[in-house]
Amino acid sequence: MKQTRGRAKSTGEDQGQWSDDNQAAEFFKENFDIEGTKPKEVELPQGMGEAIKPDGSAVNATHAKIIKKRDGTIRTAYPIVKQLLCSTWQSASRPNPT
Repeated sequence: MKQTRGRAKSTGEDQGQWSDDNQAAEFFKENFDIEGTKPKEVELPQGMGEAIKPDGSAVNATHAKIIKKRDGTIRTAYPIVKQLLCSTWQSASRPNPT
């Protein structure tokens, strides 16, 4: 984990880390048959991974980014935190300009 924190600090970007590499591999093997070769983001169960922030803090990962090879097999997958914006809530909380 120390190496991951150092990488996050030096790059200024979140770094994903699995809670258990074998559990993550089994999760993808059992639950996903993702077609195509473009990168995909999939939702993760709570506690499967975390994202180390540049300040050294860790937050639970919400999704995984999956990068595939040309033959369709997984090249790599890593946990990320996907920021979701609720535009309906934002527009509902703002007064309507007249």
